[in-house]
Amino acid sequence: MSIVCLCGSTRFKRHFLAAQESEALAGNIVLAPAMFSRALDTDEIAGLHELHRQKIEMADEIVVISPDGEIGESTASEIDYATELGKPVRFWKSDDPLLDDPLLVLIDDDRPTGTFDDWLASLKDGPSSDVNLGAAEILREIREHGER
Repeated sequence: MSIVCLCGSTRFKRHFLAAQESEALAGNIVLAPAMFSRALDTDEIAGLHELHRQKIEMADEIVVISPDGEIGESTASEIDYATELGKPVRFWKSDDPLLDDPLLVLIDDDRPTGTFDDWLASLKDGPSSDVNLGAAEILREIREHGER
């Protein structure tokens, strides 16, 4: 068992959650970003960056989430910081094709509203912010009832 700190762009929320699950099931304690996709002011951003640096200090290694292979400035600074501290850096990759499905990018896992049929109807006119379903709900419906 080791303590791992997940690093990378929080725009990859689904990848972070999958990595968190995978690492936990492997017996690791997982430290991850405090939040995803929320507008923050400058002081909040600075506070969260400092908090994340402390998580890196606590970790035995960092695990970088970068499904598109791109490393931004913030992630690069986290990798540099971990390296300065002598922490191993590992890059996480999933074999789950659903994580990269562009359709799932339109789904907000945090705020499910409406029914599966509402969501399907909303797709006819393009993505709608009025109907959001959790990915698990959509996949469950598709598995139970097939494509409609």
